[in-house]
Amino acid sequence: MTGGLHIVNRYENLTSESTLKIVELSKKFDLHMNGILYNQAKAATYLSIEEFVKIIEQINNSTILKQLLNACLGIQKISEITPVRYRSMMYIIDAQISKLENNISQSLSKLHEALLCCPIDDVMTSIVYFLKKFEFHETIIQTLIDDVRSIKIHFDQTRSIDLINSIMIDNQLPDMTLSGNGLKSTPQLNMIRKYERAIIKQMKNDHMKAALYYIDLSMAVKDLTCIISNFLLAGLHFYELMKQTSEPSKIYAYRNIIIELTIEAFYLSRRYLPLHMQIYMFKIAFSLVIKSTQLLQVQMKSKQQSSNDQSSTHLLITKQHKIILTELLKDIILLTRMSPLSQVPLSRSYDLLYIEVVGQELLSMFLINSANSESGTLYKSYLYQYYVFEGVWHQWIRNETFDSARFNCMQSLLSRESWTMIDVQNLLNWSRLRRTIDGWLPSETYPLNLDRQTQFKKVNGISFNINTGEIKFLFQVVQSKDYGLFDVDDIQEVLKKGITSSLFTLDQPNIEFQSHPFQEMRYAPKSLSNTNFLSTLLHADYLLKMISTGVEICSEPPFQMRDASDGFMKRLPEWLQEQLKPIDQRKDCVIMNSVHRFWIEAGEITYEHEFDENNNIITYYLGDVPMCVKKQLMQYDEQGNLIDDLSKTDEDHSPEGEFAQAFTCYYDEIGSYFPELLRLKELLKLGVLLLFIRSTFHNIQKYINNITIDVDPIDDYLQRLRNQINYPRATSYEVDHIVNSLLSEKDISYSDVPYRQMNELKTKIRSQLIEVDEDNLSQITEAICEACHCSYKKFMVKGLISNWLQYNQKLELVSCITDSLKTYKQEQYLKVLETIVCMGVNLDKDTQFNLNNSPTNCSWVPAVFCSQKKNGLRIYGGVSLEINLKAGTVEKNNQQTVEIDAGNMMNITGKQQQGTSVSNRSGGTSNRNGNQGGNIGGSANGPCDPPDNGSSREREPKRTEPANLNEQIALKAAKAGDPTAKILPIELTDSNYPSTSGWVKMQYFHEDTGINIHYVKNTKTGEEADFKFKNKPKDK
Repeated sequence: MTGGLHIVNRYENLTSESTLKIVELSKKFDLHMNGILYNQAKAATYLSIEEFVKIIEQINNSTILKQLLNACLGIQKISEITPVRYRSMMYIIDAQISKLENNISQSLSKLHEALLCCPIDDVMTSIVYFLKKFEFHETIIQTLIDDVRSIKIHFDQTRSIDLINSIMIDNQLPDMTLSGNGLKSTPQLNMIRKYERAIIKQMKNDHMKAALYYIDLSMAVKDLTCIISNFLLAGLHFYELMKQTSEPSKIYAYRNIIIELTIEAFYLSRRYLPLHMQIYMFKIAFSLVIKSTQLLQVQMKSKQQSSNDQSSTHLLITKQHKIILTELLKDIILLTRMSPLSQVPLSRSYDLLYIEVVGQELLSMFLINSANSESGTLYKSYLYQYYVFEGVWHQWIRNETFDSARFNCMQSLLSRESWTMIDVQNLLNWSRLRRTIDGWLPSETYPLNLDRQTQFKKVNGISFNINTGEIKFLFQVVQSKDYGLFDVDDIQEVLKKGITSSLFTLDQPNIEFQSHPFQEMRYAPKSLSNTNFLSTLLHADYLLKMISTGVEICSEPPFQMRDASDGFMKRLPEWLQEQLKPIDQRKDCVIMNSVHRFWIEAGEITYEHEFDENNNIITYYLGDVPMCVKKQLMQYDEQGNLIDDLSKTDEDHSPEGEFAQAFTCYYDEIGSYFPELLRLKELLKLGVLLLFIRSTFHNIQKYINNITIDVDPIDDYLQRLRNQINYPRATSYEVDHIVNSLLSEKDISYSDVPYRQMNELKTKIRSQLIEVDEDNLSQITEAICEACHCSYKKFMVKGLISNWLQYNQKLELVSCITDSLKTYKQEQYLKVLETIVCMGVNLDKDTQFNLNNSPTNCSWVPAVFCSQKKNGLRIYGGVSLEINLKAGTVEKNNQQTVEIDAGNMMNITGKQQQGTSVSNRSGGTSNRNGNQGGNIGGSANGPCDPPDNGSSREREPKRTEPANLNEQIALKAAKAGDPTAKILPIELTDSNYPSTSGWVKMQYFHEDTGINIHYVKNTKTGEEADFKFKNKPKDK
């Protein structure tokens, strides 16, 4: 045809006669080609079905196919053709005709008839070939989407409820076709067939009785497909009752029953049925809800002509109904991507069991073929791989092994996230936890891989020496037979990253994939990322899941599963293994793909506060942390999210309750075999120490800022001093008084002494009095400076005292003493603050506590669940380490507790750890009087000195050390890269920092402290050095 048009266009100047001849030739050519295609198609009926389908699928002329179909059928119908293999070919021809006529629903129905009449491998392979064609598969999906749009348009325009399309089914109750006779006869199948036949024959016009009988039948069978089908068939009978009555109350009641039945069918189908059966049930459920609601609305409007259309619709549909309707439509479209043969006719329950089995085989073949296809598929490979795994797990795919389906699904899902199996392996292979060479947990208990020189067993408390500024950790040392639970890395990690309370969960990564082979880590706070703390939470939670399910996951790809009793559970004595028996092995345990949440939770922590007034030492002691395991049954909501099932009472005698109680009761005993469980306690207590440090810092800071000096005691003190001394003595009156006294003692008259001698005498006396005054003033100054801690400004104080004694000018002296006392108290408490700043403790409180994970790093671990042999039990949950303190009395074990200098501990580097010995650590303690007995690792650095990081000494900055807390705070802010820092237009002359290499002069002003800092920065590498303080504020 294209060639013909080409000829006409090329020879457009031909005469009309010539054009007619060309058209005639074209028709003859088409007729000839159609004859060839017809003969090929007819000959193909004698070939294998696979070859036949490939030929038929390439014929794009429906007329040829109709001629062929009529010739093959004669006067017979397709359903009467024998043998069934030949009949299936006729259905496939009819399907191709409907496809070419763009009747997709009819085409799918014919393919389904071909499958039902001859469910052999060749027919299934042919139908899969048919369905995998991109354009056909895509058209199926688009038809569904178009039909969704058409539903509302149809009702808005016609107000009728008779719409039938690929979504809305015909609600006409079908007869039994007895296609279920293709199944092997069993007592239950025979019972269903007889029961359903009786319903059809005896209750054909009694829809109420038929509906109730279908509900009764659901109670008598165990097959979920039959149960759900019975619910929906009962709903169809109730719908017939709605159409037959005009009483609003009955219509409303029938409609509510329909809603309840369809909602139950929706939940059960989504969770338990294979994809093709879900689509079938969802279409019936959606049609029932829509049509029954519309019928109710029409009936109500006939009674209430004045009511508004839209308002009445909103009254009829609740929020839950809207969500379910939306989910039904969404799932129908999404599932058809994986199960294109979605046009299953409305059937009775007995027939549907056969349809399910046959469709299951086809679905299995389609998914496996698509998952392994090298020629490409309409959708991404991971979708097909996932549903193959789900089918194997739920046992509606039987020709794939569980392990291979799980492995392929894992790889495809990881690839979708740009992750690999190695990324998952790195999460499971925690350096602190020992594993066998092939990735299993050992059957014997081993200590955690901690730093031997700085490991400890327990956190017992912390002390703050206000006088000296020293902070001491109170830790319990590791005895010869004990296992360490934390080391210096953990201490630095918690205090520097600011980790106090923490929350960890392993959740379902995607609500679309309810059988996801991975679980996703989510945690708070975000500072847990890439820490040993986070690894502890993960492995403690993972251990709980493995014990509760009795399944162990290997840490090496492909993450095989084995019975925990064959591996790590051998660590436990037999009596404890019996107490921790997996849930599905317990008495009265009924599990059918059940989902539970178990989590480890910390209880109240008892603390004791002591204050040594003699030495001015604050001490906090910590007791043990009680740990418990809690449980909660979970369910899926309307949108597929996992939520707590609050409808179930908290039964302590349930298998789950008994397991949680046993784990709680023997938590410490279990922890002695799995130290990661006991480690949780100590990490939480390190977080408590951080709270105490923060609280002490902020309380002292608040106290310093609010120090006030009472003036009255100062006035009293000065008055007492003034009363005890006579000052000044070197006055004319005092000199004359002494001269007169001397003359009187000698009985000499004043007039008898020569004037010159008298002046000499007075001068000598005045000189001696001046010396006395000076001595008295010095003594008073010394006394006041010592009592009021103002010796550093003695000269100024001496002048103020002189003015006070001579001229009674007391206000300036009192003000000076007040300032000195305030400064002294501030400096006294500043020592602790300086130590805390030097430790590098994170003093910022957590402002956000949202569960999240790293956006770049892999956050998936293999899901812990029982395989199909163990009924698909899945466990979710996590670890909740929330600080909950209560004051009380703490039992102290002074013999095993050592005091560790916190400043030194927080500044230990990796190199210093290697040189640290146990004896040095023990020697690094101090007594309560603050006498230093040594430091950890023999480090020469003081608590405020930065550790040597091995950098080149040629570029070691010559800098001014901070002289007070304000300068330390400003320096810390400058090093943190405050964006307010400015580049100075100064050319650097120091050869250590050449401008050609990117070095520039920087200035930073810290507004809160008023400190101005100059330093140099390399704009290429970001390196900073040569910090110097400028314009330091003067003392008050």
